[in-house]
Amino acid sequence: MGNETPLHSLIPLADFKAVLGLDDREDAMSRYCLITATYTIEQYCMRRLFLKKHFWSLG
Repeated sequence: MGNETPLHSLIPLADFKAVLGLDDREDAMSRYCLITATYTIEQYCMRRLFLKKHFWSLG
């Protein structure tokens, strides 16, 4: 588990699994889905997309 390559996706793996209600037994399929979806979106947009945190102030 510690030797895994970094995951390039638009959402973190833990968030993806939480939304779909998946557990750790589905990590390989979850990683495949995230990487494939991210690659497909990037190819369609013809650019590399990155995950970025945004902070909003209300005042």
